Amino acid sequence: GEYPAVRYCAANDLVSGIATLIQRKLDQFRQLVPSYPPSSENQAIMLVFERSQDVMAPLLHEYTYQAMVNDLLPIKNGHYKFTFTTGAGAEQTKEVVLNENDMLWPTLRHLHIADTINHVLDNFNTFLSENKAAGMAKGGVKDLGQMSDALKQMPQYRELLGKYSLHIQMAREAMKLFDDQKLEALSQQEQDMVMGEDSEGKPVKNLITHITALLRDPSILTSDKLRLLL
Repeated sequence: GEYPAVRYCAANDLVSGIATLIQRKLDQFRQLVPSYPPSSENQAIMLVFERSQDVMAPLLHEYTYQAMVNDLLPIKNGHYKFTFTTGAGAEQTKEVVLNENDMLWPTLRHLHIADTINHVLDNFNTFLSENKAAGMAKGGVKDLGQMSDALKQMPQYRELLGKYSLHIQMAREAMKLFDDQKLEALSQQEQDMVMGEDSEGKPVKNLITHITALLRDPSILTSDKLRLLL
């Protein structure tokens, strides 16, 4: 838990109102819970912005699960259509809604994509260990491929395991596109440009050379090149 210092632009009435409300709620919670906030040497800072004050954020590629799949996959208004292979080997297409009714989505959506994959695997292995009927996968699964194979062998848990299958499909497809479209190099360049320094805290050098190389790379989408330039 954190008891952050709330910072905002006082000249913006909307931002000021939201920040004041957040501060009021934090203060009320502090009065109700004696143990809050926990002791900490460094107090966190919460920055409250209106979009016009933070124009760069929408252009950057993020690594959180929700942002990444919405950026890379054909998701419209929370609806995602995907094709999967059934236990009988037949291909089917299904449309799902990503919301709080999905038992995994509320937990996964704000995680880093790597943590998302690990979380799905851990949850699935917990299911296997707690369900005797799923004993075919003793020792658990270690990657998305093993998990996909295990799902095909347990058709009796179709509805429950369908959620795992969904997020296997989404995470796998997002990571494939991430690699194919060279988004790691692109997003690193974005961060360096925004921060004015590299991951080691050193000033960015040879900026034009790095950008030119990315713009000439045919595997990077034109739309992503435009985002970099903007």
